[in-house]
Amino acid sequence: MNQTGNGRTVEPQAWGEFVRELAIDLSRGKVVFPTSFDTTIRLREVLRSERTGAIELVRIIAADPLLSTRVVQAANSVAYARLGPRVSDIKSAVVRIGSNQVKTLATAVAMAQLVTYRRMLPFKSICHKVIEHSRQVAAYAFVLARQHTRLDGDKALFAGLIHDMGTLYLLFRLSERPDLFGDAVGLRKLLIEWRGQIGHSVMAALDVTPEIQEAIVGFDQMDESSGANSLADVLFIADTLVELDGPNVEPVRAVDPKLRAERIAGIDEFRQTIAAESESVKELMRAVG
Repeated sequence: MNQTGNGRTVEPQAWGEFVRELAIDLSRGKVVFPTSFDTTIRLREVLRSERTGAIELVRIIAADPLLSTRVVQAANSVAYARLGPRVSDIKSAVVRIGSNQVKTLATAVAMAQLVTYRRMLPFKSICHKVIEHSRQVAAYAFVLARQHTRLDGDKALFAGLIHDMGTLYLLFRLSERPDLFGDAVGLRKLLIEWRGQIGHSVMAALDVTPEIQEAIVGFDQMDESSGANSLADVLFIADTLVELDGPNVEPVRAVDPKLRAERIAGIDEFRQTIAAESESVKELMRAVG
């Protein structure tokens, strides 16, 4: 965890002031930060090609949590309101606004991310782990939603991809505060206690649909599940199974996944589903990687 300092301790008051600053900034709706480093660079190159189609666009967009939310946000904007009800997944958003508009938006997001790219380098390793963890949770959530519920698998995939947005945003903002570098204990405490609430604020600023917001907030507050009864349950089960089996485990764990698993009804059946659908999971992870 301690990637940026020599193990020093920062006063709790400094961490508290940092969180208050975040709350003020998020209330103003300004959210631009790099999430997937490799994707940001690759995206800029791929978008230069006129041959990039809708399927390829969905794959590229899904690899970046921030870009994913921006595209869905655009599809739900006033400009496209006449085209139907709000959408809650990447595929529907791309179809609604069209490839050309998606390319324009993606280019703008990529350029904005590149401006802050260097500042995030101290946290590159942990960001990569968070992204990979999110991709595996997304793949598991898609499979579980399709096999055990009547929920939309694409919504489950999208929710899984962005469920840890709070962690990524906190790390980005920490990159602006070298005075807080090096306090591994303080950083872990910050991420565990605030990533859920900050993530909710980030999603609100990005106008993520209420259905997805509520699912992620519900997941973050859960400590048990009676089964795959809701999107929040699906996220909780998927996240727990990833934590149990890996390899892309959450770099900052709040609760032992074995204890979480004991509080999920039917956990063995869900685990068997993931094992039986291992090839589908691999394909999904490649599709969003």
